Amino acid sequence: LPYFFLRLLIRDWERFRWAFKALLWIGAAVCMYASVALYSHLLFGTSFGIDLEQYGDMPATYGLQFEPNILGAYSAALAIMMLVMYLHQRERKYLIGYAGFGLVTLGVSLSRAALGAAAVGIGVIAIVALRRRLINRQIILRVVAATLGAFLLVAPVFLPYYTQRFATIDISDPTTDPNTVTRAVQVLSALDEVEKHPIFGGGVSSFQLAFDWQTLGTEWEDQGWIGNTELRVLHDTGIVGLLVFLAFLFSLARQSLKQLKREFSPELLALLCSGVVYSITFQATEGTLLAFPWVQLGLIGCAVSVMRQEGQHELLAEPVSA
Repeated sequence: LPYFFLRLLIRDWERFRWAFKALLWIGAAVCMYASVALYSHLLFGTSFGIDLEQYGDMPATYGLQFEPNILGAYSAALAIMMLVMYLHQRERKYLIGYAGFGLVTLGVSLSRAALGAAAVGIGVIAIVALRRRLINRQIILRVVAATLGAFLLVAPVFLPYYTQRFATIDISDPTTDPNTVTRAVQVLSALDEVEKHPIFGGGVSSFQLAFDWQTLGTEWEDQGWIGNTELRVLHDTGIVGLLVFLAFLFSLARQSLKQLKREFSPELLALLCSGVVYSITFQATEGTLLAFPWVQLGLIGCAVSVMRQEGQHELLAEPVSA
């Protein structure tokens, strides 16, 4: 519904830019709440916005999102969008949004996938910025200083937690990481269910109806959840649904890149770069059943539509030569 509502409501560039700015500042507010929840827990022992069981003895911050990994994906995408806007407009508020809200909240989420996705997103931005000559020595120093500032703000408390989180990763034996084991069990169970309903799937969000942790032992208490987007769509809607979903994403990305080549838009570039972040994080933590990814896709669709309309108007307004 968010995707279609946005497409119906946003018909011109002014409304699109207003909606895009609203996305940024609402995101900043969500990230601020998560940081407040975390430091309130550390200072006063509160538990709002904090999951004290997901990572053992480590405080897993989810804020207003569904769970910590989703918050990590959300904050990483926000940081990427803020960074793109700063490189284009050079306004300090975007630099503060990038580091003070996006990166800090990414740090407190303790999400490994989101951390890696943010690094990839920053790399993509760096390549685009170099090609468009959007960066110089001064801009690089400011971005590095802001990034270092966010790291120093989070590191004293969370560096030991990250050390513990990454210490459980062993390429030679993936079963040493409890999160990897949990996801592997759910993936294998989901694949078994896919075989039962391969064409049209078993129904949206139906996995938890067929999956029961108690059959594996009394120590398992989590709810069943498919963490990978493609597998979740395949399980819920079958091969037909997966093909439609992938065709939609491919068409939207193709049209977006085509419009960017014709006319550059920092807002559309920011949305696409943050989409790269989601495409990575949603391989390990599925979020397309939530609203915010569809707000993201809806704004991309609106940008493409508005830019296309403006291009057509420009062609009609050009005088015809004799």
